[in-house]
Amino acid sequence: MNQKRKPLLMLPVWWLVVSLLAVAPCVVQAQISFYRPKSLIIPLHDQKNQLHLSVGKGGGYDVNASYAFTEKLAIFTTATFDNFTNRKPALFWSDNYYVQRNDYVVRGGLGYFTSIDMKHLPVLEIYAGAGTSKINNYVYFENPDNRDVTQARYQTVYLQANVGINQAKWIDFAIGTRIAYSHYSDFSFYGPHPYSPGIISGNYNNLWGVTAEPVFSLGFKYKGIKLDGQLGGAIFLFGPKVDNKYDAWGDEDTIVLDALLGRISLQHNLNFSKKND
Repeated sequence: MNQKRKPLLMLPVWWLVVSLLAVAPCVVQAQISFYRPKSLIIPLHDQKNQLHLSVGKGGGYDVNASYAFTEKLAIFTTATFDNFTNRKPALFWSDNYYVQRNDYVVRGGLGYFTSIDMKHLPVLEIYAGAGTSKINNYVYFENPDNRDVTQARYQTVYLQANVGINQAKWIDFAIGTRIAYSHYSDFSFYGPHPYSPGIISGNYNNLWGVTAEPVFSLGFKYKGIKLDGQLGGAIFLFGPKVDNKYDAWGDEDTIVLDALLGRISLQHNLNFSKKND
């Protein structure tokens, strides 16, 4: 019995270590947060007329929904809103700082699911989606009027694959990876200045990037409700060097789209038809 469970139990630990090492370089950039990818949708569909619903917290509060309208196809939508002020520990200063956010992300798309011949991960899902993100972040130490501002708008298209298990009595587990292309229609920094507090300190045009976003998901079920945790990261693959039109030296910068991914949620799958044997 223990030998059968060992591969499944070892996977979360291995995936956690890989994810944390991969996104370690992004911790400093996370203070600016101009790229804020959200969690992957992992409903683990296995039959027609199955509705997956979840509400959670991860980079804001979110709601996910996915519906299997055939034996193999599903549609999904996700929305995340973050309108809160968080106190953060500074990495290189003795004082804490504050991040006031006014962000949202909305996405949707189409998915395919099937069973595969993998003993410990028998469910395969593939999703293609698109969405839009708005970022308004205000960073300050004590005085909210003396703050750095990040404003960004970007659109994303992506392809995602999940493998997982959903038939265990108490635990569900899945691994997912999303390959995302993001294009910025707006990306500006505003910094405090003694004479012009709202002066633009950076503005990048035609910024885009491609990221790989692996995660693992582990859920604990009780009476049809699942408490699920998801952890991973966005790893920058490639993108162009772009000009900062407010840089007097005319230098080109490589903007790295790295971020941590995490979410905790309550989930429920509603089955509106009996599964065919």
